[in-house]
Amino acid sequence: MQIILIEDDPIFRSGLRVWLNQLRDVQVQAEFDTGTTALAWLESNAGRPRPMSINASK
Repeated sequence: MQIILIEDDPIFRSGLRVWLNQLRDVQVQAEFDTGTTALAWLESNAGRPRPMSINASK
């Protein structure tokens, strides 16, 4: 599974990337601190994205 990380806290994002990189079948494609920058990247670099949101803060 290829994923992108969108998280505004750089320390949490880094920890999440480290954890995800330990999982077999998971590849972090890119990291962003805002949804706006992630969407811009997706529009120019990806085919048809299949968005999925995981809100861990609630």
